[in-house]
Amino acid sequence: MSPVGEDLLVLHIKTHDPVEWHLRAALERKDIPKVLIWMLKPTILFHIIRTLFYIKKNPRELEDIMDKSI
Repeated sequence: MSPVGEDLLVLHIKTHDPVEWHLRAALERKDIPKVLIWMLKPTILFHIIRTLFYIKKNPRELEDIMDKSI
């Protein structure tokens, strides 16, 4: 995350597979309390905690559903 201007935080995300993209998501200061309140909902908080403690080292790849017969 990097500050831009007076009240904007920008998250930079780079993807590499299947294409190389540079994505940006921005938050204004007034949006941060809303995001924090949303993250403190019990179901979301439980999911965040579960994800942090049960990260798989080698997650199973999803099955390819594309039809290769074309």
